[in-house]
Amino acid sequence: MSRLIVVAGASGAGKTFMLSQLTNYRSDIIPIKKITTRKPRINEPAEESIDLKFAQDVNSIKKCTYTYHYCNNYYGIKKEEIDCVLRKDKNPIVIVANCNTITKIKKDYHDALILYVNSGLSGEELKLELLKFGDPIDVDERMRRQRIGFNDYIQHMNKGLFDYFLVNYYDDTFLQQIELILEEELNHSSDANYVFVIMSFEEKYDDVFEALKIAGKLVKNRDLLVERVSEPLGDYIITDKIEQSIKRAEIIICDVTEKSPNVYYELGYARAKNKTIIMTAQKGTKLPFDIQQYRTNFYNNTTHLQKIIMNELSVYYQ
Repeated sequence: MSRLIVVAGASGAGKTFMLSQLTNYRSDIIPIKKITTRKPRINEPAEESIDLKFAQDVNSIKKCTYTYHYCNNYYGIKKEEIDCVLRKDKNPIVIVANCNTITKIKKDYHDALILYVNSGLSGEELKLELLKFGDPIDVDERMRRQRIGFNDYIQHMNKGLFDYFLVNYYDDTFLQQIELILEEELNHSSDANYVFVIMSFEEKYDDVFEALKIAGKLVKNRDLLVERVSEPLGDYIITDKIEQSIKRAEIIICDVTEKSPNVYYELGYARAKNKTIIMTAQKGTKLPFDIQQYRTNFYNNTTHLQKIIMNELSVYYQ
């Protein structure tokens, strides 16, 4: 299962280095080239680098799906280029130096893996490191950009935008962090055709689950597997199975009609994993304060529920 990777971070923290290292040893990771008005630096190729096409026209950039302005230059990313890599079952990776733009990307790619890279050094130590690597940008200017980038991160850190915060000490530990994250995230990424249902285990809700399964089968051009934890046969630890299923699912359907501990546990876990969640409840259900703020689909009967879910899934997969 392919997945978009977005890298943000402080200027000079090693984002481009990380990109080049990843593409050297992982054939499944493909850099997306941004187009930019910026001209190449002394140490860069004349026309394009691993992630940039230089000296492009502003009007061309404005036609891109995602754009931002950074350090007096414009940058643009084409959604069709991301989609092209995903269709090949590869993982597109793009560096984005603006958190508001990353938020827009996240709306289109719900399961995007968002990484923030920051320098583990500061002050004179950081200056020496930048000078050692022959950074073409003045050290004081580079450090000023780092402060701007980190302030942008601080303003967005409580919005659930970033999945990981990586610290670069300019040694092997930086790449080790990345390898561990990719091993966990890309090898256990979500299944686009798998929908997991969170609901009470009581038998009286079996007809509700059957309605959800039928709704999944009626979504055009999709072979959706709608499953709840009690469905698969075999010997397993139920909490492990729940967590594995939530991680695997592209979409979570959560029915909160019954005030069941297992429902709230699973819902909380799914929220923590930033999953797309469709919440449902029988009409007349009084929702607890903690979940009242989330949009809930209230249904009159199983036929009504089936129509609601079929519409929700159809819109999502459109």
